[in-house]
Amino acid sequence: MYQLDKRKKMDKLKGKSLSLPEVTKESIPERLRELIGKRSVRAAAKDWGLSFSTLNNYLTRGTEPSLSVVRQIAAIEGVTIEWICGSHYDSHENQSISTNTHNENTKLIMNIINALDAKDIERLSKTLALNGAKYLTQILEPENQGLLRLEGRKRVAALLLDDLPDECIREILEEIESSKLSSSVKSRAG
Repeated sequence: MYQLDKRKKMDKLKGKSLSLPEVTKESIPERLRELIGKRSVRAAAKDWGLSFSTLNNYLTRGTEPSLSVVRQIAAIEGVTIEWICGSHYDSHENQSISTNTHNENTKLIMNIINALDAKDIERLSKTLALNGAKYLTQILEPENQGLLRLEGRKRVAALLLDDLPDECIREILEEIESSKLSSSVKSRAG
């Protein structure tokens, strides 16, 4: 008797349309086109770290991207993998401002990495693996940024300071400070 009641209920449900509000059933190419927006396909491919022909195949030939590619695009664009696959309720336009900021930062980092050659990428990944965030936060210090911007003779001089004894460095600093003081006095005096 229980099985018969259950079967009757299922038959009733089969006849009814069970649709969820706001669910879109767009295809992956349609979702990718929506993400591309006003950009060219070539620009979007570059932003996503794909070749133009690969993205074009996703859009026009019915080729489906791998999970890792969808994951990469989702991370860069600030949407979910489910949304790209057409099964998410919310549009990507409803993402929060923090997601958009994250998206812009991710694009910036991807552009930086794409500009590196293979040797530099290998060095960067080894450095990040060994020193991680500690090293990066040191680089972000204003004093270190100033040192990194040094070029030519100034860079060579800064590197040579490391080998000098403290007494010599004190003398150099005193001379620089007195030179700045005298030039400041001269400029005020006219």
